This record gives sequence, structure tokens and C-alpha cells, in this order.
Amino acid sequence: MSTIACVNRLTNYYGEDQSIALGNEAKISLNQYQVIYRRYYEPVSRENLIKEFYQLASEWRRDTKYTSSITEICMHPAYQKIIGMGEKVLPLIFHDLKQNPSHWFWALNAITGADPIESSQRGRIDQMISSWFKWAKDKGIKW
Repeated sequence: MSTIACVNRLTNYYGEDQSIALGNEAKISLNQYQVIYRRYYEPVSRENLIKEFYQLASEWRRDTKYTSSITEICMHPAYQKIIGMGEKVLPLIFHDLKQNPSHWFWALNAITGADPIESSQRGRIDQMISSWFKWAKDKGIKW
């Protein structure tokens, strides 16, 4: 029997209140398996994705507010987590880029593998943003 099947059987048998037959360690393990089970089998809601994205973006901005190194800005753990979220956050990045022009270019490049910015546009944030917006429009990405 798989671990998940055991967890489900225990949960069904003992119900919500496992305090009758399970010790503290067993209850903790059961709760952890339930969380893992839910995260694996339940679809990720758009609301959770948006919330996580903006929490990470806020943390990234707060921690890099006074940093001038592009490498440090883009290697920040929150920024890297956003990159790890993949293509599903592209609309959120583009929306955020429109509202708060920031250095999302590294993330966009890492997620898409594209680089629509011409060499003459490098360092010109407005032009770089326009190039990415044009790229997104051409790819049918709505934000």
C-alpha cells in the first residue's frame, strides 16, 4: 500500500480528530502527508499563484531597493523563485512591469529563452519594456 493510501485510510478511519489513537509524532507526520497530498493532487489556483508572485515581488523589491548591482538584484532568492514558477507567471510579470517598471528582463529571458531587446536599446528601460511588450503581444500573452 502506498504512503498516500495509508494516509487516506488513517484520515478516513480517525476523522478530523486523530488525538484518540495517534501520538504527537504520528499526528505531525499525518498532517505533513496530508499537506503533501493536497499540493500534489489539487490543482494550483490562480489566486494562490497571484498571491505568491506578489509576495515574492514585494520581498525582492524591499531587499534590493538600494542595490545597484544587476547581478545581485537578479540573483535575489525571491526573484529566483519567481523565475522557477515558469511561464504561468509571465502575465503577472508583464502586468507588474507595466505598473512598476523594474528589472524583470533577466527573469523574462530566463523563463522564455527570448531576448527581443536590440543592442541599441540596452540601458534604455522604456525601450526595453516596449520590446518585451511587443514580444508578448506577438506571442498572444495577455496581462
